[in-house]
Amino acid sequence: MDYSTITFLGYTRYALLGIALVAIPFGMVNSARHIIWLRKTGTSGTARWTKYPIKSTLFFVVPFVLFLAINAIIASVVRSQVLDFLESLPAQREVIINGQPAPNTEAILSALKTLAPRAAHHSGPTSTILIEVRANGNLLNLRLGRDSRDAHEYWVFSPSYSGATQDEIGRISTPMLDGY
Repeated sequence: MDYSTITFLGYTRYALLGIALVAIPFGMVNSARHIIWLRKTGTSGTARWTKYPIKSTLFFVVPFVLFLAINAIIASVVRSQVLDFLESLPAQREVIINGQPAPNTEAILSALKTLAPRAAHHSGPTSTILIEVRANGNLLNLRLGRDSRDAHEYWVFSPSYSGATQDEIGRISTPMLDGY
């Protein structure tokens, strides 16, 4: 998937999120009307669903599910492209961390190659580390955020893709970045 496709998907998911957010008030009003109708009529069983606001519900659920699916697709594609870039690096390469050449290039690259999705554990990224990997005129920019609970875990973001600027593409765990 190329850059323009990822960018298109990025904009599409925000349009879908907008549709879902616009549908919320309609769904709330229609659900309230349905609840009032149920209380007035005392309806039970299958008759409860005869006036259920299915359209309002679907106008929220479908775009929101598509939004989540596109998020997962973008993260997977960008993560795959980052890992492909890291795997195909030549011997002549340069790693720059926060504007300074990295003294432990191989260890940093090895840590970055462990990039993978990880389950959330009620924490968030804190301090930011900017990493540039240069090779053969190509450049990979990554932004890492240190996890608020585990000091050795880093959330990885790829600002190189406008569709994924704020989205985590995976995480790595390493003590190699403790000094940054």
